[in-house]
Amino acid sequence: MFGASGTANCNNPAFAALQARFTFTAAGCGIGNVQRLRTNVINSADIKTSGIDFQASLQDDFGDLELTGGVSGTYVIDYKVDDVTVEGILVQPAFDGVGLLNFQTSAYPLPQWKGNAYIQGETGPHSLRVQYNYIDGYTDQRTTIFTGAANAGTLAGATVATGKQIGSFKTIDATYRLALDTGTTVSVSALNILDKDPPFARLDFNYDPFTASPLGFTVKVAVSQAF
Repeated sequence: MFGASGTANCNNPAFAALQARFTFTAAGCGIGNVQRLRTNVINSADIKTSGIDFQASLQDDFGDLELTGGVSGTYVIDYKVDDVTVEGILVQPAFDGVGLLNFQTSAYPLPQWKGNAYIQGETGPHSLRVQYNYIDGYTDQRTTIFTGAANAGTLAGATVATGKQIGSFKTIDATYRLALDTGTTVSVSALNILDKDPPFARLDFNYDPFTASPLGFTVKVAVSQAF
C-alpha cells in the first residue's frame, strides 16, 4: 500500500478498496499516520503439495536382548502456493516454498528432508534407545539483509551475507528406561548429546525457531507410577 516512500499508492483508484481498510489521522494517507487497520479472516490462496513419508524398522532377538532398529522421515517434493490478493491487489506472487525459509510469506520454513534413525535394546526391565535426528539445510530467499537503522529512506549499515544458506541441524538423543514390577517407571533422557548449536539464520534470534532448538546438551528425568 505505502511502498518505500510511505505514500506510494495513497489515493490511487486501483488501491481504493485497500486504502479503505485503514483509518488515518487528520494528516491523511501515509504509513506514519495509520491509527487502525481492518483485517478479515478468510481462506488464503490454494496450496498444492506433494511428498513422500517413509518408515521402516527391523527387530531381532539375541538371547535375552531384544534389538530394534529403524528409520523414518519426510521428503517434500513441492509446496506450491498460488497468488495471494487483497481487495484485488496482488500482495504475494505464486511461489514454491520447498527448501526455503519463506520469511514474511504465508508458508513456514520448509526443509526438503526431515528424518531420524534409531536403535533400541530391551532386556528385562531395562530399555535404551539412541536416536539420530536430521533436518536438511535450506535457503533464506531474501536477497539482501542490512544491519543498522533506516535513515531518510535508506538503510544504513553492512550487508549480512552469512546465513543465506541455513545449514542442516543434526542431533543425537538417548533415553534409558527402567520399568519396575511395582508399576514405577523411571526414565532418563539425554538430548543433543553432542551439544550442537542451531545453524545461524538471519532472524531476530540468530536461528530459526521453527526448525531448530537453542538448547544444547540437556538431561530430563521422569518418574511415573501405574495404579
